[in-house]
Amino acid sequence: MEQFNEDAAREAARDRPRPAPDAGQWEKSVLADMARSIVDERRRARRWGIFFKLLFVAWVGLLTAFWLGALSPDDVTVTAGETGTKITALVRIDGVIKADSENAADQINASLRAAFKDPRTAGVVLLINSPGARRSRAD
Repeated sequence: MEQFNEDAAREAARDRPRPAPDAGQWEKSVLADMARSIVDERRRARRWGIFFKLLFVAWVGLLTAFWLGALSPDDVTVTAGETGTKITALVRIDGVIKADSENAADQINASLRAAFKDPRTAGVVLLINSPGARRSRAD
């Protein structure tokens, strides 16, 4: 607020009529007016420069936040409260898929059937994190 008052005082002083300079003083008056206008112009340019630098830093900060995942859409949880709302079912499979494990084909099929039976299901996504197969000597 103090800076604003100084600027207002400078503007008022500049707009105030000055007494006519002596015959030999007009050069000094013109130079003083030019110096004031140059200082004012540089001040305006500096303020705009600061504004655009801060805007650029904010923009880079937002891009970095998205890139690092701080503001990713995964953080948003959507719940289907209405019966008519369509949902996407997610079937997650972690680990080796084999008959005697928790990831047996029967259990996976039961999960898929339940997902497809739900009338709200618009689609099914399989998220599989399973190690690859090993080569045997017969291959």
